[in-house]
Amino acid sequence: MPAPDKIFKLNESKIILAHFERFSSIMNYLSTESDKVILIDLSEYKYIHPSFAVLIASMIYVGKENGNEVHMRVDSKAAEFLSNAGILTHFKIQTPLQIPWMSRQYKRESNFLKIMNMSSFEKVLDRLSERMPENLSAKIQSDIVTCLHEASYNAFQHSGKECFFCSTYGDNDEIICSIYDAGCGIPAKVLKFTNKDWPHEKCIRWALESGNTTVIPTEDSYPRGVGLATLKGIVDSQNGYSMILASGDTLYRFYRYKYNTKSVFDDLKTPLLGTLFTIIINNAKSDS
Repeated sequence: MPAPDKIFKLNESKIILAHFERFSSIMNYLSTESDKVILIDLSEYKYIHPSFAVLIASMIYVGKENGNEVHMRVDSKAAEFLSNAGILTHFKIQTPLQIPWMSRQYKRESNFLKIMNMSSFEKVLDRLSERMPENLSAKIQSDIVTCLHEASYNAFQHSGKECFFCSTYGDNDEIICSIYDAGCGIPAKVLKFTNKDWPHEKCIRWALESGNTTVIPTEDSYPRGVGLATLKGIVDSQNGYSMILASGDTLYRFYRYKYNTKSVFDDLKTPLLGTLFTIIINNAKSDS
């Protein structure tokens, strides 16, 4: 590898504003600089949250689009799955990959996928269905899977960019699912569709309302505009659940704990390229 022009050393793993801003700034650098040699150093990672795993996976692609040469240092247990998933070999993975790995002193099974077609993604959703909390009603389980399918379909079909999915299942009764695409992002879609001059936060609020969608339905498609609103309703009904939505200059986090819900909108100093969505299902804390 040639001497890098820029080195980014990553170890961020907490779902906090500062860590999202760190990733937003790196994605911005990769998409605006050109003809650079860039090293992404992941050697200090002990645990990579799925929200950040899908962002890391897209970095080679985003950099390459602008003529950059992006390399990754993955000599840590937590980062091995990126290499195993084909991230370092031009995204050749086309089928769901299940990788057991150690993190936070307990075993996690990690499913990682570059979404090449919806049939491969449906295999991941089948696995997710098998791991749903038994105390959840069949309807809620079905709604979660259906909404993730909608979110992934939208990202895969309409972003025109690479789309990645990562899920983990841990011994602490927690399921985390993240989807990321490096497309234009929700605010840009909403502004174009509505012909409004809204701030990004208002665009995200609009996208979270049931029935609102920028996708024109086709004869063979299922109902649109229900995914984010439905998942938000599920989080609102289940103790210990949470969801994350980041796009443009807005980071939205919604969670319920001890029968109280909290909705937080934060401004990202550097807008995030594309759209990131995460839902966290905490089996141990659910009360439905």
